[in-house]
Amino acid sequence: MRERYNLPNDGTGIDGIHEMHDGSHVAYEVKYRRNHNLTFAEVSPFPGITEKFSDRVIFPNATTLPESSRSESGVQQCLFTQSQQVIHLQV
Repeated sequence: MRERYNLPNDGTGIDGIHEMHDGSHVAYEVKYRRNHNLTFAEVSPFPGITEKFSDRVIFPNATTLPESSRSESGVQQCLFTQSQQVIHLQV
């Protein structure tokens, strides 16, 4: 997988890969912060590192993400409230 998708050896910017029933792969990153705030610097490596994936998802515990990360093409963001209910899936 690492070679197929040209991923860094140290795992920077990606937490895992999910294989779908059809054999396609989805890259994902999980971010947890106590204050529920993420900076662009914390999520910015993910879109570039995973650009060879057709589907990519960020799972933060934040209620919003930086505007610049929300505009990345092909990156979905699954945002949660403090009660951990899904409130938004942005494509």
